[in-house]
Amino acid sequence: MEDESRVALEQTYNVAKLFGLNITLLFVLEESGIWSKFFSDKQKKDMDEEIEAQLKDLALKTQKDSGCETNYLIRKGRVSSVILDVADEINASYVFMKTISNEEGKPKSIGANAYRVIRKASCPVVSINGKGYYDGCRSILLPLDLSNETMQKTIKAVEFAKYFNASITIVSAVHEKAGSEYGEKMGVRLLEVKKFIVESNIACWAKLIESKEKQGIVGSILDHADEQGDIDLVMIMNQQEVGVTGMKIGITAESFIKNCEIPLMIIKPVATSEKLLKP
Repeated sequence: MEDESRVALEQTYNVAKLFGLNITLLFVLEESGIWSKFFSDKQKKDMDEEIEAQLKDLALKTQKDSGCETNYLIRKGRVSSVILDVADEINASYVFMKTISNEEGKPKSIGANAYRVIRKASCPVVSINGKGYYDGCRSILLPLDLSNETMQKTIKAVEFAKYFNASITIVSAVHEKAGSEYGEKMGVRLLEVKKFIVESNIACWAKLIESKEKQGIVGSILDHADEQGDIDLVMIMNQQEVGVTGMKIGITAESFIKNCEIPLMIIKPVATSEKLLKP
């Protein structure tokens, strides 16, 4: 098992325990894979049996290590389609997966299957791209912008913070060339969200940072997370504009997914004309 896949699995333990969830391990066999035509039916059967044996052992180990009921499924078909179908079938609360294809000598990119899952999943997807993690959650990073929909993740952050007894750091990055009016609006938004979080009895810090052109907004926010040192989960929305929900991942969200090595929860926005939080 790849390091990122192992981390993705182990990251499910605390979430499953705290929320009283089961863990389902899913292995997808791509029948149309390029290598399938080179194997005989017997070889394919032997490989299928070996995969099931290994997955069964992994499920037993996971159940022992996590203390949570663990099941496993082997399905055939297109990877992203199977993941989405199974998530709906079992009414999954979260999907944990490695999302980045990082081939040597090539720039980081979101794998095609991961992209489809993030874009279409009805439940939050947790992106795991780092090889190390803290066993638990000390602080949640919540990047904010001025859209109403981005406020939806605040509710999820509060829910997680309560379960993990974690703090929340809310941060907005303002480009150095942005006007003062935009910065003032972002400052008001930060205070609005901080007030809501503090009234939920959660420790909260708010930071408005200037984004240098070279770093960009996402780079500035992730640099801040590294400097803080105790961020164990970042929460973002998967689109910038709800009007294109289901069509594409927003540019900012895509940059977070590519560059964030901290576990990243990607939440699909729900269209709403109402503000979720009020000052």
